[in-house]
Amino acid sequence: MQNHVAHMLEEDFVVSDRATTLPLPEHPALLGYLLVAACDAGSAELTVRDAHCRIAAGDLLVLFPQQSAAIGAVSADFAATYFVVPQTLFHDVVSMMHRFTPRFFLFMLDNYRFRLSERDRGDIELFFRRLSERAAVAEESLRRELVVFSLAVFCMDLYRYYKECDAEEPVQANRRKEELAYEFFRLVAEEYVAHKDVSFYADRMNITPTYLTIVVKETTGMSAKEWMADFVTRQIKTRLRNPALNMQEIAFELNFPTQTSMNRFFRNYTGMSLTQYRRSITP
Repeated sequence: MQNHVAHMLEEDFVVSDRATTLPLPEHPALLGYLLVAACDAGSAELTVRDAHCRIAAGDLLVLFPQQSAAIGAVSADFAATYFVVPQTLFHDVVSMMHRFTPRFFLFMLDNYRFRLSERDRGDIELFFRRLSERAAVAEESLRRELVVFSLAVFCMDLYRYYKECDAEEPVQANRRKEELAYEFFRLVAEEYVAHKDVSFYADRMNITPTYLTIVVKETTGMSAKEWMADFVTRQIKTRLRNPALNMQEIAFELNFPTQTSMNRFFRNYTGMSLTQYRRSITP
């Protein structure tokens, strides 16, 4: 299998074989793409969602869009096969999955590393090979359709694993509510810097703030306001892990009026000040 970059509309979809590193930033940042990587040899140190982890031969890494991640030390013999799916293409894959629930998305943010059995490794190797072949199909419209369908099947396998693990999932919300909740998540990821109030998103979605709160609560267990606060708090934590950024720069980047207002917001939802959190993560 060779490296392929398939141009589908304005998107770049990449399948890479025997890579010696992974396409992740040096400092923690929110990803704007889906990354799936199978470690074939060696090991790599990562930071994912405020935790350090290590992947080694036989591990599968699945990082959904909006996951916070960074790559650290990589062994000299590290080798991996991976594919990258731009967020816009990922949304098309999700739209095909009638069982894709907000709770599944949250589950995948917490469960991103999988230890593969010998049989699973063979299945994953075959999947990567077929995906690479489909990404190289000459006809653009057919290539895109083949890739989207392949990725949807892959995500359905992840969903099946999720269902086996999450026996406490609440009563299934109707499909329309799940779609609204996912649309809310998508808009928050795009607009959170300028807009941190629930009413803005409700207006964009042509529903009332009260109904939006009910929908998000039913599908995730959190209110819309709690989801917003959790998302913004994770943005702050991600940037605090970057020693090159001072707190005033972070406040400016996230559109807080002052560093003090960001500190107040952060303390309200974490119980820690910005300084206390940064000290707690400093080696």
